[in-house]
Amino acid sequence: MNELSEQLATATGMSADDVSRLLTELANTAYAHAADGFVLPGFGKFQLVAGESRTGVNPFTRKTQVFHAPPNVEFTVDTDAEKGFRTGNAEKVLPTSADDAAEVLAPIRLVPDAQDAEAAGIEAERIAEAEFKVGGEPDWRQAPAVPVCCGQPMLFYGQLDSLGGDYIIGDVGLLYVFLCRLCCSSRSILQY
Repeated sequence: MNELSEQLATATGMSADDVSRLLTELANTAYAHAADGFVLPGFGKFQLVAGESRTGVNPFTRKTQVFHAPPNVEFTVDTDAEKGFRTGNAEKVLPTSADDAAEVLAPIRLVPDAQDAEAAGIEAERIAEAEFKVGGEPDWRQAPAVPVCCGQPMLFYGQLDSLGGDYIIGDVGLLYVFLCRLCCSSRSILQY
């Protein structure tokens, strides 16, 4: 941890002790919130999941008994992090803030057709909660991550929400679509 703290201290201008305390607090926060799902921006999501129970015979009593396994820790890698790990370099991502003067399309909320959803086995409550839209601002599930193209933040075009069943995206995630107005390329980002 000392070597990592020193590397991060050099990169950020913070003291190595401050970085070390920050990393320790980050780990403690992850442990405390893993049951609800803890998102580590730029890396992925930690989640406690129930262990599988099995039925067996107690060797001492010879009676059938249910044995409960302890919970497991599951980690789902962020798609950008996976690309960065595979290529050895991170893709440039800009944080968004109220000060950003990026162009925004007028928002249009999209609502799936109730009959189509029912035919697909999707619950009506889930349709009402869905966050489908074109334009406006992204409804980020994790830290904002606006991709950059041609040296500028890409334009948010729209988002697709998970509905469940065959229409689930990742771990009930949102798929964000961005557009570069200069070269007409697009980019999608998945967050869950």
